[in-house]
Amino acid sequence: MDLRAIRVELERLRGLPEVRNGFPDKASALDWANQVAPLLQFNQEYYANFAGPLHELHANISSYSIEPRWQLMLSQIDRAIADLKYREAGLSASTESVKLPTPGGTYVHPQRLEELSSLKPTNYDLTKLLALLRELNLCHQNRCHFAIATLVRAILDHVPPILNYRTFAEVANNYSGTRSFKDSMAHLETCARKIADQHLHIHIRRSEVVPTIVQVDFSNDLDVLLSEIVRLLKP
Repeated sequence: MDLRAIRVELERLRGLPEVRNGFPDKASALDWANQVAPLLQFNQEYYANFAGPLHELHANISSYSIEPRWQLMLSQIDRAIADLKYREAGLSASTESVKLPTPGGTYVHPQRLEELSSLKPTNYDLTKLLALLRELNLCHQNRCHFAIATLVRAILDHVPPILNYRTFAEVANNYSGTRSFKDSMAHLETCARKIADQHLHIHIRRSEVVPTIVQVDFSNDLDVLLSEIVRLLKP
C-alpha cells in the first residue's frame, strides 16, 4: 500500500462515527485499533506510541485509565495523517536529530518502549514510566525542550526502586554495574539533573536564552538506563 492509500484509509478509520460517539463494546474498539495499527508502521514512532497503549487496553483496566491511552492513540493517527499530507506536498515533518537518530527520529527508541510494554513485573507498575517515556517522545517531536529536561529528571526520580535504591544519586554512586554503565548514570545525575534544575528553579531575568535539543539530549544515557531496567525485570 502506498503512502497516499495509507492516508486515505487512516482518514476513513479515524472518521468512523464510533470513534466520535463510542464503540458498542470493547471487542469492537480493539478490532478497530487492530486495523489501524499496521497502517502506522510506515513510521515506527507513531506505531510504537499507538501499539503500546493498545497492548495495555487488552487488560482489564479502569475507565479512568482507558481515556488517556485512547487519546494518545488518536493523537498518533492525527499525527500520521498530517505527516502523510506533508509528504504528499513534498514537505518534511521530521524532528531534530538526537545523538544517534532512532526510527522516526524519536528520543526513546521504539524497541525500548515495546520491551518495557511487554513486561509484567509483579513488584512494579510500569504504567507511569511508559507514560513519561511516551510524553518524552511527543515533546521531542514538538521541540518542547523545557519539557524534555523536566521529563528526564522525572524519570530519574521515578525508577530508583527498580534498581534497589531510594534515590538516583544512590544509583549513580553505588549500583554494581559495569564502569560504562556507572559513567552513564553519573552523567544523568550530574548533567541531566542540573540542567533540569536550572530551568525549573531559576527566576525570570532581564534576558533569557532557551535551550536547544543539544542541551537536553540525554537519549544515549537514558537508553542505557532503560536497557538495564528491561534486563532486571525480564522473567
